[in-house]
Amino acid sequence: MPKTTAWLIRHAECKSSGIWNAPMESLTEKGKEQAKLLAEEITLKPDLIVVSPFTRSQETAVPII
Repeated sequence: MPKTTAWLIRHAECKSSGIWNAPMESLTEKGKEQAKLLAEEITLKPDLIVVSPFTRSQETAVPII
């Protein structure tokens, strides 16, 4: 059986702060850069990407996808 690796990635920096950020908050410019840098670190193409419906999570996943 092939080895399975799962990565749990939290969203990059978004515009709101606090424990419960608003779900539809977008990433800051810094957050967009963080997402881009993260995507560059992933060298193996993922077989599956699961993303929450939150805007910040989807924007973090875009460079990886």
